[in-house]
Amino acid sequence: MKPNVLIGSSIPSGVEQLRVHKTIKQGDIVLTIMPSQKAEALAVADYCRENQIYLCFAEFLQRGDSKIRTYGEEYSPGRFYSRADVKEIIDAAGEYFYARVCLGEIGGVLYWPKAYTINRRAQNWENLPACETVAEAQSAYVAYCKKWLDYDRTKMGPGPIMTVDSSLLSKYQAMAGIDKLCLEVMPGDPHLMHASIRGAARTFDKPWGAHIAMQCYGGVCFDELWQKRWRTSVFYSYITGADFIYPESGHYGYGNDERRQEYDFASKEMKRVRRVIREAWQFARIHQ
Repeated sequence: MKPNVLIGSSIPSGVEQLRVHKTIKQGDIVLTIMPSQKAEALAVADYCRENQIYLCFAEFLQRGDSKIRTYGEEYSPGRFYSRADVKEIIDAAGEYFYARVCLGEIGGVLYWPKAYTINRRAQNWENLPACETVAEAQSAYVAYCKKWLDYDRTKMGPGPIMTVDSSLLSKYQAMAGIDKLCLEVMPGDPHLMHASIRGAARTFDKPWGAHIAMQCYGGVCFDELWQKRWRTSVFYSYITGADFIYPESGHYGYGNDERRQEYDFASKEMKRVRRVIREAWQFARIHQ
């Protein structure tokens, strides 16, 4: 029986990384990159099904573009998996395939500063046209989201599909047809953002979860307060009603050149970060 709250981790690609995830008891859901070799991708799907780990794949497409973005490499036509291949891999995971990510950070098209889009840190999401009314703006935004959702479903593979976004725009993404909602926790005010995504999820009867961007937004220094923010963000997401919770990064390694901080996977600091995942997973299993 599927647990009421899934706790897990973002992990590197491949079945060996899944074995590490299971060995160190990091939960029952993973977000990972689709392996570049079909045999390995099928092995990942099989492992998740056999070990009851819910599987999420990261985005296939560059944001706002039809180019493949897996591994940061642009794939020429025909080099990436066909839609039939993707379906075969997803089907291999069976009921333990949870979602594919699409529309990552698409909320930014409504609020990013001009400089952020000019230097393309936002990749290729377009700025929407000027609108006279809220209704026009809603229609333009929903249509833009739907355009890429439909393209992804038609060209890349089946769903369920979820977005990862740090905005208050979940209800519009739900209107566009996203299957599962996911909040990128930490870039904004969690008191507003958790409530907003929860309300949208209830209104549209969709699952929602927390993708916690600790390494990028947990603080400018890895210290005791960082560790406390991390633990708080996990359990705050739990008590506000998230259906799934996992970190984006900062739990396998951490680097801050300016502060001369570098912690690898085996460091006591990273072990402490991962201990929170293990404790939250055990807590969620007990307190259904």
